[in-house]
Order: sequence, then C-alpha cells, then structure tokens
Amino acid sequence: MTNDHPLNNEPELPAYIQEAIRAILDYLWDDELAHYLETSPREGRNKHIFNTIRRVDGWLVRHERLKR
Repeated sequence: MTNDHPLNNEPELPAYIQEAIRAILDYLWDDELAHYLETSPREGRNKHIFNTIRRVDGWLVRHERLKR
C-alpha cells in the first residue's frame, strides 16, 4: 500500500471484528436486498438499511483486496 492510497487514512480493524462484520452482512444481505427491491423509491429507498449494508460490504471488500 502506498502512502497516498485512500485507505491509509481509514482505521484498521482487527481481523476478528472484520470477520464478525462479514458474518452479519452475509446473514442480512438476501433478506434486506429483497425488502429493498420491494420498496418503491417514493417510500424511502434511499434511507433503506440495505444502502448501509452495501457501503460496509464495499469497505470490507476493499480492505480484503488490499491485504492480498
């Protein structure tokens, strides 16, 4: 990782915490995605919990790739 990499300024979580977060996301993903897709944009799709789940998943994926 180079010094100018954007993830250098993000906190490093211990592996066991990242694994716990991954397990929670995997557990919630299918049900929340289905509910998100059933929610119309007018009903607040932009405030749906699935958006947060997706952002946290993206963060974990970036960290997992950088550690390889």
